[in-house]
Amino acid sequence: MSDTILTINPAEFKHIPLFSSVSIFDVEDILLKCPLLRIDEGRVIIAAGQPNERLYIVLRGTVSVRLDSLDAPPVAHLARGDVFGELSVIDGEPTSAFVVTEERCRLLGLDRDALWELFRRTPYIANNLLSILSRRVRTSNVQLEEFQGRIKELGG
Repeated sequence: MSDTILTINPAEFKHIPLFSSVSIFDVEDILLKCPLLRIDEGRVIIAAGQPNERLYIVLRGTVSVRLDSLDAPPVAHLARGDVFGELSVIDGEPTSAFVVTEERCRLLGLDRDALWELFRRTPYIANNLLSILSRRVRTSNVQLEEFQGRIKELGG
C-alpha cells in the first residue's frame, strides 16, 4: 500500500454515492488530507477481528468481502463508488469481515476525524452513509430469508 496526495477529479467524485448531492468544492480541503491508496490484487485490506482506522472508498477496481476466513466464498463484491470499513470507524469495534482486492485497486481512505468533519460540514454525507447502510441491511435480510427457506426445504 502506498499513500499519495489525493488527485480526484469532479467526474470521478460524482460516481461516489457517499458524496451524492455534495459539491467537491465543499469538502475538497478535507479530502486533500486523506490518503489515496494503490493496492495490488490479492491483498488483504481489512482482516476480520482487527482494529480499523479508515473508511475506504473504491475509486477503481473491485474488492471482495468474506466473513469467516480468507478461504470463504465472498458474500459481496464492491466496486467503484462503494465504501467499506465504515462500521469499525464509526463504533470503534474490531472489523467483522475480511476485505480483499480482486484486482489492482485505487482507494481513498478516510479516518475517523475526517469522516466526522465531513458529517459536520455537510449532513448529506451522513444521510448518504445511512442510506448505504440501510440498503446493506435490507440485502442481508433478503439473503437471510432465502437461507432460512432453504433450511426449511431440507427439513431443518
